[in-house]
Amino acid sequence: MSGPLENPESKKSILAGIFLISFSTLLYELLLTRIFSVSMYYHFSFLAVSVAMFGLTAGGLLVYLMPHYFGSGPPERHLASMSLFFSLSTVFAILTHLSLPFVQDFSVIGIYTLIVTYGVIAVPFCFGGITICLAFVRFPGHCSQIYAADLMGAGVGCLAMVCVMRVLDGPSAVVFAALIAGVGALCFSSRQGDKRLKNASLMTCVALGAFVTVNAYLAGHQQSLLRLIWVKGSYEARPIHEQWNAFSRISVTGDVPFLQEPFGWGLSSDCKSKDTPRQLWLSIDGLAGTALTEFNGDTALLDYLKCDVTNLGHHLRSEADVLVVGVGGGRDLLSALVFEQKRIVGVEINKAILQALNGRFGEFTGRLADVPNVSCVQGDARSFVTASRKKYDLIQASFIDSWAATTAGAFVLAENALYTVEAWREFLDHLTPSGILSFSRWYFPGNPTEIYRLTALAAASLKSRGTSHVRAHLIVVANVRSARNPKGPEGVATLLVSPVPFSDRDVDTVEKVAERMKYRVLLSPRFSADPGLTIIGTGDHLESFTSHFAEDISPPTDDRPFFFHTMRLRDLLSPGAAFGDLGQGYLPGNARALIILATLLCIVTVLTALCIAAPMVFVRPTLSSGSTIFLTLFALIAMGFMFIEISQLQMLTIRLGHPSYGLSVMAFSLIFGSGLGSLWTTRLRAFGPGTFRLLMLSIPCVLVLLGLAGPHMAEYARDLQPSLRIVFLALVLLPAGMCMGIAFPLTLRLASTRFAELIPWFWAINGAFSVVTSVLAVLMSLTYGITCAFWAGTLCYVAACVTALHAGRETPLQEVRGIRAGA
Repeated sequence: MSGPLENPESKKSILAGIFLISFSTLLYELLLTRIFSVSMYYHFSFLAVSVAMFGLTAGGLLVYLMPHYFGSGPPERHLASMSLFFSLSTVFAILTHLSLPFVQDFSVIGIYTLIVTYGVIAVPFCFGGITICLAFVRFPGHCSQIYAADLMGAGVGCLAMVCVMRVLDGPSAVVFAALIAGVGALCFSSRQGDKRLKNASLMTCVALGAFVTVNAYLAGHQQSLLRLIWVKGSYEARPIHEQWNAFSRISVTGDVPFLQEPFGWGLSSDCKSKDTPRQLWLSIDGLAGTALTEFNGDTALLDYLKCDVTNLGHHLRSEADVLVVGVGGGRDLLSALVFEQKRIVGVEINKAILQALNGRFGEFTGRLADVPNVSCVQGDARSFVTASRKKYDLIQASFIDSWAATTAGAFVLAENALYTVEAWREFLDHLTPSGILSFSRWYFPGNPTEIYRLTALAAASLKSRGTSHVRAHLIVVANVRSARNPKGPEGVATLLVSPVPFSDRDVDTVEKVAERMKYRVLLSPRFSADPGLTIIGTGDHLESFTSHFAEDISPPTDDRPFFFHTMRLRDLLSPGAAFGDLGQGYLPGNARALIILATLLCIVTVLTALCIAAPMVFVRPTLSSGSTIFLTLFALIAMGFMFIEISQLQMLTIRLGHPSYGLSVMAFSLIFGSGLGSLWTTRLRAFGPGTFRLLMLSIPCVLVLLGLAGPHMAEYARDLQPSLRIVFLALVLLPAGMCMGIAFPLTLRLASTRFAELIPWFWAINGAFSVVTSVLAVLMSLTYGITCAFWAGTLCYVAACVTALHAGRETPLQEVRGIRAGA
């Protein structure tokens, strides 16, 4: 049934509609990861990815289960109506989600709200899946062009995410995605005679376009008509300031006229500050926070910052060049000013935070970027340090985490790039000979997991630089609540690392400050109060100690950069993990995140089994060895693509430094490149089984080259400017994307010669195994490393090549041809 595509104008309209629906689908999916990170928690954002993919799968399955409905009537009418339903249901889904508070507990109500949320959210994806699958079913001779339009639309949707979030808030951007779907419906309906459907599509586009325009203006004036009112399950009043971008949503709350208790992560209970500051509170995705402190140029009013254990490094180095990692609300910049340091550079990855600090609230904060010896840089600290030749006397990072999902999903966190052996080698290399690297994290005497892992990271980094006596280079000091310090914080520790051994004077200074401030020296070159830190601090037998520890405190690397995920897979069934008994600080949430991910793997595996079983029960297809081979082949193609895509996105988060722009470009390179590969297959108007097998064999060959040469190219790219680095690595990924893009359309064309009626089922199988693999790839990366996930994808394509050999033998035709001008 390829008649409409014989008409060039109809062909353009249909392919444009496919492009726009795919564009809208991926944009909607990425926007949901952003919104869920705020309204729920970052680890629930990954479920949005799985729900999106399974919704698309369910759409394909419906096409297969309802052949009499979708197989009759003008195909454009079905495509237009499904696209219109996609558009309208997207608006309905986001309104429903914004209306429901999220309940995060293992109760009936909590489970019910989660099911309702994801059930409603999945509906638009189901309509999108029907649209794309129906195009393959009704126009099988043009599957290469349809698949190319599908992938190119998705690729452009990745880039659009960054652009859209520059001008729209999250909920309004979802309405914009619905608008794009409405335009897709208009494209489909433009070449068929149903005027009511065409008028409905046009009216939908006009209404949604008007709303997006008006609300964008109102949101710019902090008066959005469509905003999040339920954040992390609690009602949130309209903040003073709210700003979205592709990286996070920041909000500022507080009352400027009122004085408050000074904020500090680890303020000493012996702090004698006479002045109480005015402060506002800046939140990132409704969870991680930082204080905006009033500053009029008089540092004497901020003397209380000298009492914070996170600022211990300033007591050891004066008149110093300081690099602050993570500017936040400017607290660490103010600390450096209070200690009268010589030059201060602050690096902040989130542009919205810098705009709030030095722009919107600049009068309140004293515009720190304009202070003579202070400069603020927007970018990733690791990339900034790597590209710089400057050395610093003190590099300070205090509680650098955001618990925000990036555009790549929940388990790709920008901050993890700062907590790897390779990153710390860079930091240590950019210190002056007597310089200090200062990192502050949570410490609890009964459960010191986070500071143990931080110290293990320091020890491994020093060892990798050839340091023999590691402990001489380490100091750990904590400020914890105790009988001696009853008003102290819950538990905060600062780790100081030096490329050369600390001097006796340094240790004397630390001990004097600790005595005065009621801190606890946990580890120093001459003293240790913690047996675990004593073992870790030697740097010897580190692997043996970390492997036998209850949680994973092994030093993170670029291949396993998940510093905050310390729960082992073997502990997934532990009741304590489910109820937050493992970990410290925010780590119980990370334990629950891993449990949710493992639970999701079980659920999607069952649903995938249903995708295979349901057609056998309700349709009872006639299966042969040939059709079974194709079912296997589509499953392997899906698994291979998802393993490669997720592993590369995770790795490039570390390599690129910028999580939003970089990952969007990388996803664009892989997906759009796959579209180009699919488009190239249109040149193959006829091909035999031999050609098919040869082209399939090219995929693992290119992937092996990428796996072997990719790390070296990534290291080379570190010396390039950020924009050039992104372009260079995007070009590196492009050939792999193009090769992977040829597999699906060629397999579909080969399968359609004998099993045209099974095409929707093949589509559903491909989608179902994509869902399973998306979860499995993350679990594999967390446990065994990103490289393992990449090679698993390569092996899937090798298996696909072997399966393709049998597929070619089972196909009796000498060659597979397109239909006239098709394919």
